[in-house]
Amino acid sequence: FIGKILDGKFELTEVIGRSSCGRFATLLAALQQVTTAGEPAALIDQGDQLDPQVAAAAGVDLERLLWLRPRNLVDTVAAAELLTSTGFGLVAVDLGLPPVRGRTTPAAWIRLARRAAEHEAVVVVGTPYRLSGCAATAVLKAFGTRGRWLGARGGPRLLEGLTSHLALHRHRN
Repeated sequence: FIGKILDGKFELTEVIGRSSCGRFATLLAALQQVTTAGEPAALIDQGDQLDPQVAAAAGVDLERLLWLRPRNLVDTVAAAELLTSTGFGLVAVDLGLPPVRGRTTPAAWIRLARRAAEHEAVVVVGTPYRLSGCAATAVLKAFGTRGRWLGARGGPRLLEGLTSHLALHRHRN
């Protein structure tokens, strides 16, 4: 899905799912692809999830990443709209854990999607539940999280990582 999102056909994509489902990992994967290709990208981190060391280990070029940490949804959507208008090809937005702080109007989401389309930018929003209404071109649902463990059953085991799945939940042409 990351390649399809980044090719510009999905101006506003929402990635929804519960905690530890892979939403933030999806945002990091998109940021990694864009920044290692030499392009700047932005992360609007309302959920305060980014650990720069983990992002660097995942391959994100931190020198090409603008990291913003707004306090509420109104400021988050406004920042995303501004960044799409100023040349960022990818704006990743993390809204954190439920409940999402703040509210905004459906018109703000539609304006953000239109601004992204006008400037050939991609906005990917990681959120615990649907928020963008009809503005999203695509909605991906993250689910099926499973732990990957090192060690034999019955003995000491170490969590190596998590695996999750993304499915296209809604697509609008």
